[in-house]
Amino acid sequence: MKKQLSDARGATMVEFAIAASLLFTLLFAICEFSLLMKDYMVLTYAAREGARMAALGASTTAIQNKILSSATSLNTYNMVNPSSNLVMQCTDAMDTASYVTLTNTTISSTTYNAAPSGAHVRIQLTYPHTWVLGAWIASMLGTSSSSTINVGATMIENRE
Repeated sequence: MKKQLSDARGATMVEFAIAASLLFTLLFAICEFSLLMKDYMVLTYAAREGARMAALGASTTAIQNKILSSATSLNTYNMVNPSSNLVMQCTDAMDTASYVTLTNTTISSTTYNAAPSGAHVRIQLTYPHTWVLGAWIASMLGTSSSSTINVGATMIENRE
């Protein structure tokens, strides 16, 4: 009778170890995914605010400042370095298929962006999201894995 009781305790411990490891894996996956979605939502908001500023004719410097101030919970240094992470483009009012880099023009000592009225203005942002537990799990498994994933957002608005 005593032997059966100790065998049952051992089986219970093994079952608990399997169930607990699966439960904690699921919990950590939910946390990682939530942080990734938070970064995506902040990035989308910043791109929307930048596109709104560009559609109203703000200068490229004002657009960039608005984007950076809208993404305060992100490491904004990573949004502008390298410069390919923040792309501001516009189309010609007649040809809305091809995009060119958004530039500035000065009229009566006021700087505006040079997108013509009716053109599409596109703001593309890329942000390297750092996994909180991803690198730790990869190192425990003995695999080499990147500890970042690029999150992107694009907003297009018509220049007024």
